[in-house]
Amino acid sequence: MTDQLMHVAEMARRDNVTIQAVDLSRDWNPAHAGAFVIYEFDGMPPVVYLEHFSSGALLVEESDVAAYKTAAEEIRRVAMSPADTLGLIASVIPTEVETK
Repeated sequence: MTDQLMHVAEMARRDNVTIQAVDLSRDWNPAHAGAFVIYEFDGMPPVVYLEHFSSGALLVEESDVAAYKTAAEEIRRVAMSPADTLGLIASVIPTEVETK
């Protein structure tokens, strides 16, 4: 997992990537309901992708997509800041690995 965390920290240095951790031990928020991806492309309506145990689903209804956009905003609101998230990642990477 150390290599994965180091990769996430490296990706966070990119201008087009934002990493924010969510403390799931706190009050319920939409992150507790499971992962989802909102895809937005030029010239096409946005869609939401959900992955389940044995399949995936695309939500295309405007009201569904709007609900997931609201959920994403709520998750960003309760998430740690990007700087605090990187601090958390750094705190769990073993020190001998950080100095390599």
